Amino acid sequence: MKKSLCLTGMLVMMLAGILMPGCGDDNPGEPPPPAPANLPEIPVPSSVNELLPVHSNEIAIGLSDPLPEFEPLVTELQMMQDTGATPWTNVNRHLILACEDVLPEFSCDPGTSNRSYIDARPRLLHRRYWRKLKQVTLDPGTSYQQEETISYGTSTAHEESREFSQTIGVEVQVGGSWSAFSASVTASYEQTSTVGEVNAVTFSEENTFSETYSVQSDPSHTIVYALWQLVDAFSLVDADTVRIDQSPTLRHAHIAEIEDIEFPNRNVIRQSVTRF
Repeated sequence: MKKSLCLTGMLVMMLAGILMPGCGDDNPGEPPPPAPANLPEIPVPSSVNELLPVHSNEIAIGLSDPLPEFEPLVTELQMMQDTGATPWTNVNRHLILACEDVLPEFSCDPGTSNRSYIDARPRLLHRRYWRKLKQVTLDPGTSYQQEETISYGTSTAHEESREFSQTIGVEVQVGGSWSAFSASVTASYEQTSTVGEVNAVTFSEENTFSETYSVQSDPSHTIVYALWQLVDAFSLVDADTVRIDQSPTLRHAHIAEIEDIEFPNRNVIRQSVTRF
């Protein structure tokens, strides 16, 4: 499928609509899902020679409720204290809590403090940005047409992706599906107004598709053309959106750094054109 942009006006950026599925479509004959409601702005060059950023500015889509996977085993901790055992418990593969490490305002027993471990459980921060796939400058009178092979989804073979999913309590095996991950993320947002935006994210394994993009020539103006792909990213943060491994709120926890997980979108690809 070829897309062409009609060029009018000076220094005007025009965005093509959402692209229909290209070669190698996962669901032949089915229309693509609608684009998310909240989209960041696509960068616009101020001069012919300006190199556009690899990523646009990010927008925050939403912050989830505290993740159930991180809820501490308060009863077990209390029992370990009572028996004189070392008061450690593995909440999951990346987070270990110890009663002896808590800040003064924290307590292993929620009944003895206004703040407990449960208040400090990590959350999912959902962010969204555009990733630049291509930038081309066209001299007056020249046109552009190119087939692009675009990757989307997240590969379960990537260790960071696997660790992230395991950290929030979801097992995703190679060759499997991200449906369990999608359900887990959606459940963490189910009491918020952002759940619709989460449902708009395609949680899929890494794959590719091919599409041909074209831009008409302009005999009088130089054109800066760019191709953009929407990306949804998820981070583990505290209630103030600070990464959990850097959070002052979670100083009582021993947390390994966990890479963000990103899902490049399959259907939301945009073209931008600026004329000079």
